[in-house]
Amino acid sequence: MNKWLIALISLLGLTALAADEQLSCHAAYLPAGKFDDAMQFASPAWHQAPAYPFCTAGTKCPAKLNENGIVKFLWNENYLFVMVDMEDSDIVQENDKDNELHYLTGDVLEIFIRPAGQRCCWEIYATPNEHRTVLFYPSHGRLLPSCLLLNGMDGYQTKVELSGTLNNMSDRDQSWRCIAAIPMKELQKQCPLDFSKPWLVQVARYNYSVYLEDTEFSIIGIAKSEYANYHWFPSYVKLYFDK
Repeated sequence: MNKWLIALISLLGLTALAADEQLSCHAAYLPAGKFDDAMQFASPAWHQAPAYPFCTAGTKCPAKLNENGIVKFLWNENYLFVMVDMEDSDIVQENDKDNELHYLTGDVLEIFIRPAGQRCCWEIYATPNEHRTVLFYPSHGRLLPSCLLLNGMDGYQTKVELSGTLNNMSDRDQSWRCIAAIPMKELQKQCPLDFSKPWLVQVARYNYSVYLEDTEFSIIGIAKSEYANYHWFPSYVKLYFDK
């Protein structure tokens, strides 16, 4: 992670929010046909997108993260793009397959999406070794075994860049970053999408490291549960689609 990025995280962290607030985030608009631009970390398209830092995932978790990061959003009618840049002293993911519960086997990003006016929710994974998992819940009031069947998502793509070595605890790593491209048409197969109103979104992280005393859990927004609970909607952010 670059020095300017670490400084930005510190600056953003100075703005405290009241416990009853829900953070508002904004996805910058990317014209259709610019997919390749969005999948490049150095693309000017990402410069226009606001950056949001991670925070601790629970009110009874350690108040300060040992390893932080930032999240940015881009969007158009075809894709929601999520870019995440994370400090990481020990990049690890022991599962080398798609459609697995990767949080049990190492570092993973989890992107949760609940479109405006809908009860359904997606749980979308991205790992440092570029594996992916997608879970779909028709409602949190119907969390039955069928919801946990692991399904792929046509057109879902990720790009990952490591500053360090994967699965090598003998050295000290610096960071990893990821761009996730989530196809809108796949979301529309389950529900209508309204971009004029904010969606509920969460970007969460499992951070395993030999240099940490315990696994570190983090989210964007404000923790509303005592311990890490990535399915707790009050902790989600309101994502607005700028245009």
